[in-house]
Amino acid sequence: MMKLAFIKISAYLITIFFMASCNSEKITIYPIDNSPNKFEQIASFKSEDKNFLGTLNTWKGNVDIYNLSENGEIFSSLSSPNNEFDQFNSFFVQNKDSIFCTSKYSSFIQLFDFRGKHIKTFKFKDRELNHFSNYRNQASFYRNKFYLTEIDSTGILNQTNVSEAIMDLRTLKVQKIQIPFPSDYPEKVGLTYTMPSKILVEDKLIYLFPGSDYLGFLDLNNLDFSYREMNLVSSINFDEFHGDLLSYKDNYDFHAKNGFYSNLKFSEQLNTYLLSIKSPNIDQLSIALLDQNLNQLDYFKPSAFYNKSIFVKDDGFYLMFKNQYDTTKCVFQKVIK
Repeated sequence: MMKLAFIKISAYLITIFFMASCNSEKITIYPIDNSPNKFEQIASFKSEDKNFLGTLNTWKGNVDIYNLSENGEIFSSLSSPNNEFDQFNSFFVQNKDSIFCTSKYSSFIQLFDFRGKHIKTFKFKDRELNHFSNYRNQASFYRNKFYLTEIDSTGILNQTNVSEAIMDLRTLKVQKIQIPFPSDYPEKVGLTYTMPSKILVEDKLIYLFPGSDYLGFLDLNNLDFSYREMNLVSSINFDEFHGDLLSYKDNYDFHAKNGFYSNLKFSEQLNTYLLSIKSPNIDQLSIALLDQNLNQLDYFKPSAFYNKSIFVKDDGFYLMFKNQYDTTKCVFQKVIK
């Protein structure tokens, strides 16, 4: 009965989604120098009454700021003051005057304002920031502490190698805690499935495990870790990995045939989570909307969108059109009102 009720609610909301999509707002930005940027790390913020979008330029290693209130043109670019070879691989926007940028295998955290002015360098002595950052795992900042998900230098073939590095910007000291995977998580799952993603919601880091229906919650006040199950109508299923963990082909084949949870976003205004899901066997994006208690509200398959480029604005979630992306423009559309 519960699943039947979910299905009825989902069908109703899907109808509303498609009705809203026909007239929903689109945002277009114009990449600087026509660089082939994938726009996988993105974050929106406001300055007075204007909206801006920060993006990691994976081509140049900069953080580019676009003015959404003025035709999506480039507004500024944040570059490392160290040297041209020190390229950023993650950033976090606390507000327009505090944008933190990091580089992998460096001991620096750089602080900028949204105009591109370099404000301060935080250097952690004898401590390289060995963190992986991608569209699923951006850096986070909370109460003068910076949070970077790291991997053990010996490799990422086992989920026990994943930890959270807590960088205190006042003392320049580092605390490291292991991120525990759900107990039912398969031991061998391939490289893609050993990399959890995380988002910051209020005073908690929320971890999305690619192959689990459970979310992990790290309370930043006491560092207690807990799990909560997502109440999904249908969840992914994948086989245990049986290939060579060091083989690119075996990992690619495993990734291609299995589905996984790809991305998690949260809108404070809507009090809603957006969960993107990579479907098995095909490069098909599915979207689940969850309420604050992780109950599924909606489920749909917007085939025209790219599953990695999602950002949250004050009026809703925005996904990038994959079939409209080129090196001269990038189009996003709001998918929920």
